[in-house]
Amino acid sequence: MTELIETTIELAKKNFRSIGFKEEQIAQLVFLGRKDLEQEGENLKRILSNNEMDIQALNDSLHALKGLLSNMGNKQIADKLIELKGSDNIQLKIEQIKTIFKL
Repeated sequence: MTELIETTIELAKKNFRSIGFKEEQIAQLVFLGRKDLEQEGENLKRILSNNEMDIQALNDSLHALKGLLSNMGNKQIADKLIELKGSDNIQLKIEQIKTIFKL
């Protein structure tokens, strides 16, 4: 998860600079984005570690992560999460989530 967060932070910085944000604004947005990604990443880990899979909680977490990643400029991974959220094959979904987030 750490590698994905760092990549996303770098994309966010470039994205925010291109929009014209000041460095102080970028620093604050990146700080908050990192915090939110870390928190939702921990939530995803908890969901995946439960004995009984809560599909709704899993899809809600994927949705939250998709929004965070998309807003920070990591559209490629955000698009993958949209595909995964719609997948009916739970086992494949879990395997792909673990691969994407290196869990």
